[in-house]
Amino acid sequence: MSAPPFLDRAAVERLAAGLDVEGALAAVLVDAVRGAAGQNVRSVLVPPVMPGVIGLMTAFRATRPRRFATKIVCVMPDNPGRGLPAHQGLTALFDGGDGHVIGLAEAGAVTEIRTAALTALATRHLARPGARRHLVAGAGHQALPHLRALARAFPDGEFTLWARRRDAAQALASTATAEGIPTAAAADLQSAAGVADTITLVTGSAEPLIDAGWLRPGCHVNAIGSSTPGGCEVGPDLIAAAEVFVDDTTSALALAGEFTRLPAPPAVTPLGAVLAGLAPGRSGASAVTLFKSVGGGLQDLALLDLLFPDPACHN
Repeated sequence: MSAPPFLDRAAVERLAAGLDVEGALAAVLVDAVRGAAGQNVRSVLVPPVMPGVIGLMTAFRATRPRRFATKIVCVMPDNPGRGLPAHQGLTALFDGGDGHVIGLAEAGAVTEIRTAALTALATRHLARPGARRHLVAGAGHQALPHLRALARAFPDGEFTLWARRRDAAQALASTATAEGIPTAAAADLQSAAGVADTITLVTGSAEPLIDAGWLRPGCHVNAIGSSTPGGCEVGPDLIAAAEVFVDDTTSALALAGEFTRLPAPPAVTPLGAVLAGLAPGRSGASAVTLFKSVGGGLQDLALLDLLFPDPACHN
């Protein structure tokens, strides 16, 4: 038996550019709320004498073609200073009938692309109609993929980027503009947030970045950068003021620092239930909505299944 194909970062990025990643994510999230797909809560090993962590994420989909997927990833906080991606690892797609390995792909690119596509999908369905002004906060590895995904979702949108380091924001805004996504660098987060229709946080901040009082009525917020109990991009004031949606209820309530710091879990609605018509989205044009994503194996599975079409599946 030949070795399964492997897609490196460049190959993942090249192939994914022509794929309907949002559509694949929507389908698997709907499958999940209907009980036909599922995932584990991410398992993480945190060695006390090493600078990084290693995590394991697994998922299945029982609808045809049946699939298993897994991701093994090291998160190395010192890597960006070395010019390397913080996420290093592998994703794998398995046939759900006989278990053979269909393909392997570099984990960092898979994570960045599916995360940004999920944010765009959530924003399409949860932002108020006519949303045009889109703010992205952060200049790390997720910022540019999110600008790309949001620009595809909102081709007539106006884009602004803020980061703690103004030079980093200006450099990334220039890169996005050169790609055909006209993006301005904001000097002040509060001022930029106050006029935004949507705000996407991709910072990994340990403390809340924005206050509920900054937001205009009808604003939609995506809190994406933090996926561990140690991170917290939005505070209790915003959670209390917003209608809260999540990628996966169990994982979000277990892993999101925004939620684990609260005295009691908040009421949340899975995005898949909205997509399946089983739950309402935003209640009205003036409502503030919040989408919290911590990532999950189902999202990896959705993209991997597009990257490795298997017409000869044995399911």
